[in-house]
Amino acid sequence: MVEPDKILEHYVKKLSDDELLQDLALVFELGGDLRSTTEAMLLIGTQQGLHTVEAGMIVAETVGTYIKLLMNDMGVNPKETNRDLAKESTDRENKRIQLLIKNAIESDDGTSSGVLEEMQEAAEPAMEMPEPKEETEAEPMGLMSRGTE
Repeated sequence: MVEPDKILEHYVKKLSDDELLQDLALVFELGGDLRSTTEAMLLIGTQQGLHTVEAGMIVAETVGTYIKLLMNDMGVNPKETNRDLAKESTDRENKRIQLLIKNAIESDDGTSSGVLEEMQEAAEPAMEMPEPKEETEAEPMGLMSRGTE
């Protein structure tokens, strides 16, 4: 299929299956998001040779909106995405600041008051190392292992 109308028609028919809708509702109730689910459905269509990746991209928003409407009718409110865009933005900004501080420290000619190093320590995320577990000799647990009786 190459025409967006035909591709949309295919997915509308596919989404009229009650079993599929129940499965999708379960996916969303378990934490799945609308964007990933729609992309997965369209990727499967591409893998099956129903349409190209580009054609799937053209209809993706409409298919996603249709799925959301169907889920809302079933009382399920799927999240648009599981990505936390605010956290991602903050993380990128923190990395940028750390890089700027590092570059300033490296270009310091020895006249710094030590403030940059303090800022670098404050900007670095605290990395806690997990305590190592005690190593014990594990008993074999396969079907063919001999247990002690």
